[in-house]
Amino acid sequence: MAKRYVLGIDTGTSAVKAVLADMQGAEVAVAAENTPVENPHEGWSEFDLQQDWMSVSRAIRRLLDETRVDPDQILTIGVTGKGWGCCYLNERFEPARKGILWNDARSGPYIADWAKSGVLAEGCRISGNYFYTGDCGPVTRWLLDHEPGTARRVATIIFPPAWIVLRLTGKVKLVYGDASSLFDIRQRAFSDRLFEILGITSMRDKFPVPTSCTEVAGEVTREAAEATGLKAGTPVVLGEVDVSSCATGVGVVERGDVCIILGTAHIVSICLDEPIFEPEVGLMMTYVDGKYLKLVPPAIATPNVDWYLDTFGHADRDAAMAANQDVFQYLDGKLSGIAPGADGVIYHPYLSPMGERCPFTKLTAKANLFGLAAHHTRHHILKAIYEGVAFSALDSLTACQLPIGKVMLSGGGARSPVWGQVEADVLGKTVRVPAGTEFGARGAILTALVAMGVYPDHQSAIRSTITQERMYAPDPANHAIYQEIFQLYRDITRHLWVDWDQRAEILAHARGLDVRASGRES
Repeated sequence: MAKRYVLGIDTGTSAVKAVLADMQGAEVAVAAENTPVENPHEGWSEFDLQQDWMSVSRAIRRLLDETRVDPDQILTIGVTGKGWGCCYLNERFEPARKGILWNDARSGPYIADWAKSGVLAEGCRISGNYFYTGDCGPVTRWLLDHEPGTARRVATIIFPPAWIVLRLTGKVKLVYGDASSLFDIRQRAFSDRLFEILGITSMRDKFPVPTSCTEVAGEVTREAAEATGLKAGTPVVLGEVDVSSCATGVGVVERGDVCIILGTAHIVSICLDEPIFEPEVGLMMTYVDGKYLKLVPPAIATPNVDWYLDTFGHADRDAAMAANQDVFQYLDGKLSGIAPGADGVIYHPYLSPMGERCPFTKLTAKANLFGLAAHHTRHHILKAIYEGVAFSALDSLTACQLPIGKVMLSGGGARSPVWGQVEADVLGKTVRVPAGTEFGARGAILTALVAMGVYPDHQSAIRSTITQERMYAPDPANHAIYQEIFQLYRDITRHLWVDWDQRAEILAHARGLDVRASGRES
């Protein structure tokens, strides 16, 4: 009998990936395609839905060509990808406009007003979510007010991974985790009250009825088979959004398990048996096996390193090339000689257009370097960036006030041993990195295997497939140093709170813009 495989699709913010895995969930091959992010106005973040589908199609076809796997050998397909934001479709299930991404900031004025009026607090008591600018609810309110013509054409609202499932199967699908921010989380169902207080009741019937991620969404159509090279009739499963799928893919399944994603987004999530509503920080999502996922996600992680490389990294790239090393391997060698604390340089990683979203919500928050002196080098700055991102994770976990169990690390940043050790030393917890690289796709693959009955539940799938590759134990002396620096890190944030607002007002006046400062302390 021919060997069987599972295909995982992860449609990320800047790239889509097609991952072929065996029946034990082990990666066999990966094909990736870029998906450009569009920024037509300051603070806007959009993507072309048709381009997303074409990128997925190319990635799948290339994967099949390179591996020479017969499409008949693929048992099922699991799909995950970027969450939140929105995809607005017309009555023919075509895009009514560009898709809006999770890191879009156009709804900032609504968030500011709702923070003052109590709407955000009431919403949190219902859904467990403190809305932020890229969330579907605020974005949809913006659409109603600013693009009413587009809003009138909208017949269906789905999320980015569901768009790929629609193109593969012709079926419209929504899973529970996608829309948790608009749920009465206790009932795992949409809340009419949330639609009312956000002013989007007229769009309530545009959302499909949510279902479990372990239900088969549909089968590959002939048209999709021609575009991708897949076999028509192959079952397709819509998994949870990428942050949930990644948690599944690294092995988070028990109460207190933590997943930290050092990717474009900086996701910190904790597995829970029941939803929680206090403190009013972060996001609450339904999760696999009847559990819940508390997200306390700072806005971004690796874009801080991208900024360093774009600004200071030319000499590092040249030196790495001369040494026949990968640039990150070269940088790890440089950073390993810098003591904890980066010789007094402290970095706050608030480079995102949305400011910061956790452990506080503040659109005007901006990144800063504190403590620079003439003797510091660019590598002190990079070490401070690694530490600052780790401090932001600790800041969010501290605000969450929940007991922490095992900590799993993933994302591009997890490939750096120096960064992994910094995370362990800052958190004071052993940090584990599982084997593999594409954990979001793996989570979708495991969900697809559960949907097909290969495993009875996600816990069984995780225990049968996830193995550990690396482990970083905290150094007690380093942790003690970081605890002192962390207090200063938090104090600096409080000191800058009003200054950020003043900066935004000065810039708005200079540019002739109507920009309202906003913020809520944790």
